Amino acid sequence: GFIPVEIYKHYLSTNLQKRTSQCQRCSLFSYTNPISHCQVNEHIYRDILTEIKRKRALIILIVDLLDITNSISRSWTHLVDQTTDYHNTSPNIIFVLGNKVDLLPKCRFVCNYK
Repeated sequence: GFIPVEIYKHYLSTNLQKRTSQCQRCSLFSYTNPISHCQVNEHIYRDILTEIKRKRALIILIVDLLDITNSISRSWTHLVDQTTDYHNTSPNIIFVLGNKVDLLPKCRFVCNYK
């Protein structure tokens, strides 16, 4: 993360250890708790996905890489059905984008992403 230079200099001058400092992003989350939990009615969500499947659509699915399990609903599986009947529905184009890759631990894969 990023620590403003003034705060970093303060930590250096007071000999505080690194682990007591937080980056701006973590500090913001600690004090403001901007994350809100929203509940989505599963029936309404399924109806929206059914409507998308009926039309030809470009679907951009943004996945939180720190919470993949809750980023992808099981309802999405019918949108990527390999046996789509082209007479009744149009195939959709789906792009899956990963968000928060910068927060993942550094490794060979993450260092080579573009």
